[in-house]
Amino acid sequence: MRTVHIERYETGEDGTWGRLWIEGPDVTDSLCLHTVEPPWKDNLPGLSCVPAGGYPLVLGMFHRGGYPTYEVDGVPGRDGIKFHAANWARELQGCIAPGTGRGILRGRPAVLRSRLALQRMLDALEGLDSTTIYITWRTPDIATSDR
Repeated sequence: MRTVHIERYETGEDGTWGRLWIEGPDVTDSLCLHTVEPPWKDNLPGLSCVPAGGYPLVLGMFHRGGYPTYEVDGVPGRDGIKFHAANWARELQGCIAPGTGRGILRGRPAVLRSRLALQRMLDALEGLDSTTIYITWRTPDIATSDR
């Protein structure tokens, strides 16, 4: 079984930043992506990053883009948390955007080449209708279960 991990390392008004990797016996290439989510806002639907924890990750469709993607399921009080292409946290309504790197776009912190990163993630999870995602915090002072 393959599992997805996000280890967050920073949060602030420009977003919540992390690194994503996939583990499992079928993963032959090392895949490491960057992620951006909205800042922590007490798990408010459409406004906050996802609380730390383990959740089902289910294949579905992104309604705005009409492309396949994964949804983080089972988050208390939340639904519709999709992985989709975006560069800035302000483009996300409680969702997660992957990028091949982190940088500055138009003067603001961003993930880079998000569409390419999303495709790499989909390729690494090809053939899986569902898996598990584990979201953690690297920094102990922000690593709380309700963060």
